[in-house]
This record gives sequence, C-alpha cells and structure tokens, in this order.
Amino acid sequence: MSKGADVLIGKAEVLVNGLKKKVNELTSYGIDAAVVERLETEIERLRQTDAETEAQLAILNQKREVNAEARLTLYEDLQSLKRIIKTEFDKADWHLYGVEDKQ
Repeated sequence: MSKGADVLIGKAEVLVNGLKKKVNELTSYGIDAAVVERLETEIERLRQTDAETEAQLAILNQKREVNAEARLTLYEDLQSLKRIIKTEFDKADWHLYGVEDKQ
C-alpha cells in the first residue's frame, strides 16, 4: 500500500471508530450511522484501488527494467558495430555502412 493511502486510511479508521462510539451524540450535527457506513465504504474502496494501482506499478516497473536492458543491449551492439566499421574501413566509406562521420 502506498504511504499516502496508508496514512489516510489510518486517520480515517481512527475517526470512524470514534464516531461509532459517539454516534448517538452526533446525530444532531448530521452525523449518523449512514455517514459512518459511507466512510467505511470509502476506506475499503481506497484500499482496493490502491492495491490495484500498486500491482499495476509493479508490472510497469518490471517492463521498465526490461526496456532499459533492451536499450542498453542495443546501444552496446551499435557501438561495437560502429567501432568495427571505423577501425576496418576508410573514413570516406563509413557512410556506405550506415556510420556517420560527425566531424
């Protein structure tokens, strides 16, 4: 669970527990069992959506790692191939092999 959601849920649960104990005294202020029930429903909904979000983030992080590895492998392969072309062929012919002369 994300830290922000965890903190918010903790605060909400403390409030809900207090409201449940004193709900009879709070009805004149518009706070009744329905309000407490709504808060409990919202807490549970936040738990569920936060868990789903965390699961999706974990998947995304795995994909990022795979992407980073693929980028690194491709970059290293390109550098290696360019190095071969640049050391084995004349500078004037590099463009024939897809290697640009940046000078």
